[in-house]
Amino acid sequence: MRILMLLDAPYPPDPRVEKEAHTLAAHGHEVHVLCLRYARDEAPEAVVEGVRVRRLWLPREAARKMLGLIWALPLYRWFWRRAIRQAVRRLRPGAVHAHDLPLGLPLVEALPEGGPARVLDLHENYPDLLRSSTNATRFPQRLFFDFERWVGLERRLVGEVDAVVVINEANRARLRRAYRRVRPLVVVPNTVRLSAGPPPEPGPDVRRWFPAEAVNLLYIGGLDQTRGLETVLEGMARARSAHPSLRLVLVGSGTHAEALRRQAAALGLAEAAAFPGRIPPEDFGRWCACADICLLPLNASENTRHADPNKLYQYAEAARPVLAAGTETVEALVADMRCGLTYAPGDAASFAEALGRLLADPDARRAMGAAGREAVRTRCHWDATAGALVGLYADLE
Repeated sequence: MRILMLLDAPYPPDPRVEKEAHTLAAHGHEVHVLCLRYARDEAPEAVVEGVRVRRLWLPREAARKMLGLIWALPLYRWFWRRAIRQAVRRLRPGAVHAHDLPLGLPLVEALPEGGPARVLDLHENYPDLLRSSTNATRFPQRLFFDFERWVGLERRLVGEVDAVVVINEANRARLRRAYRRVRPLVVVPNTVRLSAGPPPEPGPDVRRWFPAEAVNLLYIGGLDQTRGLETVLEGMARARSAHPSLRLVLVGSGTHAEALRRQAAALGLAEAAAFPGRIPPEDFGRWCACADICLLPLNASENTRHADPNKLYQYAEAARPVLAAGTETVEALVADMRCGLTYAPGDAASFAEALGRLLADPDARRAMGAAGREAVRTRCHWDATAGALVGLYADLE
């Protein structure tokens, strides 16, 4: 089958979209990805590991504003509706696969029922995610944010499209309970593709961030207000009185980076908290190899309650013990994989207590790292969990 995937971001490096596209291509489907490019000089067309990619130029800030004003100004819908119709006329796909809720709207507007199969891939509880996003908090988008309208869109799309993909059983149960979805609703978890070859070796460019005499905590991801990183800094400040060798490395970028630097300084962590910036996705393992403990903070919300973070599996594959915010699904995953400890989201004292337990028992940390890697290598990896996606497209052919 010829499949057209829609992504309102650059491709690569979205890991979920990459995994799905490569898997479907490996099973004999002809996969095309229609996505954005923020840089004028980026190639408008490319082939990436057998996936045909067509990139539409749109400046990053314009893309953000168009999405934030989706209900006030129809530019986002016009842009994508036109692009979808042109791509469908050119490619004549058997299915169009939209990644996440916003693209579902122009998808159903552009393609009536009875044409190519319409697949909606929900990476998370998008309406709840938006409550703390820039769409709800930044001017002028916040003036037009309407949570109930996003819930109504989710209800409409889940009822209209031909198939829905979700990240875990909890999200499938939520959609069935809320919207009585009876047509195909399949679970495709956020597990990782297994790395080939030996673990990556970090060079001096990475090692310099991790002093040998320190106990190094590592976080890799976005530096924004939805991540719960304030709790990490507060918890670390508490723990350092008993463990002065603690060092925190926060890898990534985001709207909250400067606020986190100021918070670290105010807590007396200016010398103990490092901010290296963003790294290429392929370097993830090199940074993990230098860490003693890897962190997975989350704020408590309906979305994070059933989040299935790709990062948890990446940390575990690197054989590093994980200290994670204990939202419902993450708590169950960490317990099942035996890969670390959890703390109460938003509770700095709970973070410090769990961190102290890890620091007190290096043997337990090594055992957690080994158990997490074993879980990923044997059962919690993409090849073992992507069968539902392959089966869905076999049924759609």
